[in-house]
Amino acid sequence: MLLQSLKALRLTLAVMLSLYIAMRLGMHSPDWAVTSALIVSLGTIGQIR
Repeated sequence: MLLQSLKALRLTLAVMLSLYIAMRLGMHSPDWAVTSALIVSLGTIGQIR
């Protein structure tokens, strides 16, 4: 149970960090922000499985 909670926390932090980075850099290059969000979401879905 603790291991699942830690994985969920790590997953949440990774998504939040990637969205923050995407928002910061998205102002300079909007295409990069979309690509970054897609890559992170695919990676996190793979990690859940």
